[in-house]
Formats: sequence, structure tokens, C-alpha cells
Amino acid sequence: MDSKFQQSFIPKESLGSGMNFRVGQGLGIFPLTAIVIFLISAGAFGVVYLYKQSVAKEISTLDADLARTREVFQPATIAEFKKLSNRLSVADKLLNNHTALSQVFGVLEAATLKSVYFNSFYLAGADKGFSLVLKGVAKNFSSVASQSDVFGKDQMIKNPIFSNLNLDQRGNVVFDITASVDPALLYYKNNLGRANQ
Repeated sequence: MDSKFQQSFIPKESLGSGMNFRVGQGLGIFPLTAIVIFLISAGAFGVVYLYKQSVAKEISTLDADLARTREVFQPATIAEFKKLSNRLSVADKLLNNHTALSQVFGVLEAATLKSVYFNSFYLAGADKGFSLVLKGVAKNFSSVASQSDVFGKDQMIKNPIFSNLNLDQRGNVVFDITASVDPALLYYKNNLGRANQ
């Protein structure tokens, strides 16, 4: 082999002479800003993608749980529960709107003086209010005045008006009373506690 033709892969000239690098020269502000915005966008996309995958996985898990729960309850049982719920709802409405007119008798009994009695009773009305008409007999006019004071203080008997005061054949005072009764106070549900006392 001839030593004259030695081949070398290392260049004989220096590398520094062909390339010129300037120290301190870097990327401009716009390319740097573009790179930062790109990295932030890529990071946000990654976070949103991972969140979407997490939510999708949670939804599929909940769907599977719901399917298992539906299998536990048979459709016939669910239909029976719905019927029962509807019946209970109707019963609740009936009880909440039911008026216990018998409460008026208890109020009259408690608010009537011993020297007064009633020989006629009429109660009529609806949701807007009940109208009460009574015909009474008292021993004297002071008993009627006292009875008016007692009814005036009662919460269930509103606006009592005493009229047609006359004497009967025995010397007793006969009179008429018209008043109104608040329907909210006559609701059965409001009087449950009173019935137990």
C-alpha cells in the first residue's frame, strides 16, 4: 500500500474560518412569543383533553352503576311505587285542604257564657271564608254585652255583629249574631294538635 495516498476524514483546514457565530445573537421577540404561546396552547389542549377523557370515563361508570341499579329494581315494582306515590300525594292534598267544621262547635262551646245559649246555628261558605249565623237567648242585656266582648276577643270568630235585640215572652233577651270564620283555622291539619289535647 502506498503511503502517499493516505486518506483522512479529518479536514486539514480549521472550522473556525468558515463559520461566523456572533455571541449574544438569539431569536427575536416575535418568534420567542410565538413559541411561548404555542407551548401554552399545547399545554391547555392537553389539560382539556385529559379532563374530557376523565369526564367521559366517569359518565360511563355512572351509566354502568345506573344500569346495575335498574336491574336490581324490577319495572313492576317501580310501577307499584309510582302508583303508591301518586295515591299518597292525593291523600296529602285532601288532608291539607280538608276543613274540620266540627271545630266551630268547640270554639262556640268555649266562648259561650253560661247565661247565654243558642237555639239556631247556620254555617256556610267556602275557601274565601265561612259565614256564621246564630240566634241566641240571654238572661239580660249585660249578658249579651259580655258575650259580645268574649266573641270580639276570640281568634276564630271574626267581626261578630249582634243585631235584632228583643225581649221574648219570658223576659229573656233574644238576639242574632253574624260573624265570619277564618277557613285557615278550620283546616284539619291545623287542628290535629288540638284534637290530641
